Amino acid sequence: ELVGDWRDLLQASREKKNESYLRKWKTWNHEMVYDVILFALRTGMRKGEISALRMDSVDFDGGLITVESSFSFKEDVRKKTTKNKSYRRVEMNPEVRAILEQHKDRETDFRPFEVIMRSHTIKRFSELTKRAGILEIHFHALRHTFLTNIANGYGMAEPVPLLQVMKIAG
Repeated sequence: ELVGDWRDLLQASREKKNESYLRKWKTWNHEMVYDVILFALRTGMRKGEISALRMDSVDFDGGLITVESSFSFKEDVRKKTTKNKSYRRVEMNPEVRAILEQHKDRETDFRPFEVIMRSHTIKRFSELTKRAGILEIHFHALRHTFLTNIANGYGMAEPVPLLQVMKIAG
């Protein structure tokens, strides 16, 4: 569970001098990193799409996430379109649903992954995996892993046809 209000944490992270922020970060960082990595592995969404995801794009009744915007880390701005200038829908599996349900009662413009995606943990993801003794992995590799898994049918009754994989990938 997040400690404190997410806006306070985001403001403190921008200031980079707030001691209470550092204490709070140590308290929940590992849980948020786990959630965002699992979310990326189960949805195939791009890093910028995950960062820009707002709760009003999540349809719990239909079990769908509408991917319609992206965050540019280079420009430090939320863009109103995805990389290919369109939108797509991503199905929620039980793990993705459980991650998002933690934020179900937040306001519609709440972005559940904004703080963690802007953190040094994600910015230095490949360096940290390397330091952990894991072959260097870039965050974008999680997207490739998802797409490979569904194309090969890992954990599924049968593989997803290639044209459908392309559609899911956007």
